[in-house]
Amino acid sequence: MHRSLLLVALCAFLAHSQPLTPSRGKAAQNNQGHTASKQKIATDNNTDAKSASAAIDQLRAEISSWKQQQSAQYQKTNTSAGGWQMWSTITTAAATIAIAILGFLQWRAMHKQRLAMEAQTKHMENALAETRKSADAAIVSANAAKAGAETTASQMALLERQTTATEDTAKAAIASANVAIMSAATAKQTADVAQNTLESVRDQAKSAQLAAQSAADNAASAKATAETLINSERAWMTLEFHWSSSQIPVQVYFRFKNSGRTPAWITECKYGLAKSNVVMRVAIDYEKLAGFRTPHHQIVAPGDFTVKTAANLGPPSEEEDRDLEAGSLILYFYGLLGYRDITGSERNTRFCYKWVPGSGWAFAGSPEANRCD
Repeated sequence: MHRSLLLVALCAFLAHSQPLTPSRGKAAQNNQGHTASKQKIATDNNTDAKSASAAIDQLRAEISSWKQQQSAQYQKTNTSAGGWQMWSTITTAAATIAIAILGFLQWRAMHKQRLAMEAQTKHMENALAETRKSADAAIVSANAAKAGAETTASQMALLERQTTATEDTAKAAIASANVAIMSAATAKQTADVAQNTLESVRDQAKSAQLAAQSAADNAASAKATAETLINSERAWMTLEFHWSSSQIPVQVYFRFKNSGRTPAWITECKYGLAKSNVVMRVAIDYEKLAGFRTPHHQIVAPGDFTVKTAANLGPPSEEEDRDLEAGSLILYFYGLLGYRDITGSERNTRFCYKWVPGSGWAFAGSPEANRCD
């Protein structure tokens, strides 16, 4: 009867002491899944250890009860002292061996429990490393995430040093790890909010840039419209001239007409009639030209003319006459008229012509020398 109970207790302990292998799962699983799995392993191992202790206590109680019953039976049946002593020794030895086996199994269960806790700690370290990377990516809450990661690292280092401590210490370490994971999750949420805020600021900046560009385009369009309106209403002074009837024009008469819709206030008029053997391509230095400045601002109404003016060159020599006819000597007529329009803006009309024998006067010089602005 007692031997059967002993064998049943031993088998029950062996059935309860089978270790549960921790499942690793895939690399992309959630960190909270790892933590829950490791907590279950630790709980199962703690249950195995408690079962082993209970089995040992039960076995000791059974052995003690059996010895007492055998002693009483011996006294009744008056069995020989030598046989009883031998049987008691064998029974004690067997019980001692069974206790040793149960003690070994208990030690193995506790050893597996420690290994499971170390594996749990390793998985928690990996999870916290991923959490640190996410926290480092935060823009606004980077410093707060770094402090949380350092706190978590300190707690994990303390957990590693206390892996062989009591069950209460292990539970406290697990609780600290859970707090660290929650802190990391909070940091990640804060980082996401900061990222969304940054995207919103970028969108606002882009909208502001588009609005500024639209305003600039509107301003440019308004300016162009205003300039078009001014140009349609302002004064425009154009040149009219004729020359003497001789073959070589040694005297040119000219005046300016206001072709615009509003009056013009003449401020200066400079002109020149000169011979040159160099083709005029550069800008004209109007400061060196002969001319006149009106003593009083002459006002030219729309459709009216300025006072006619004559530019005299003087008769050319025979050699100059031959050179002019041959084209090796060029006769130029050029000048500038300065005036103000009704808006008070300074305007000017520039002109430059050259004499072409047999054809008359033609534009010469650069485009800057023949324009109205």
